[in-house]
Amino acid sequence: MSAYAPSRGFPRDVSFKDALRSQGLEFHTEVFDLINDPVAQSGAPIAAAAVQIGTVRISQDADFVAEKFVFSVLPLGANFQVRITDDGSGRNLSNIPVDINNVAGTAQRPRILKPRLFKRNGDVSIEFTNTSGAPITALQFVMSGYKIFNENALNLNNPQA
Repeated sequence: MSAYAPSRGFPRDVSFKDALRSQGLEFHTEVFDLINDPVAQSGAPIAAAAVQIGTVRISQDADFVAEKFVFSVLPLGANFQVRITDDGSGRNLSNIPVDINNVAGTAQRPRILKPRLFKRNGDVSIEFTNTSGAPITALQFVMSGYKIFNENALNLNNPQA
């Protein structure tokens, strides 16, 4: 089991950071946003009914904990679906593509999540399916949260931790 132990039965009102501190782990955090921009990555709009995959890498310096999902899209009101895959663990966050409004919010009203850990050096892939009748000319999907630093105290690669 990893040193991060949300699965170890911490009450819901205990924060992720407090759960780590209760285990005597020393660490520091830094606010960070992971931004997936599939239109910029491909250099082309997402055509109507098309599927495009955008990938973002978690840096090697720290693990990342996502707390909020936010999106922006042009044209305004364009609909699309997403399927998020944590390539580091091989897990999909849903079994099928999900309407963006059920996954993420806007900058004014972000979707607050139960903290979701993504391991350092892993990729996060997001499959974007354009369900609107027009091309999507701009799209950003932001995972807001924080990096957790301290490789010795929080070594996820050590199965004994």
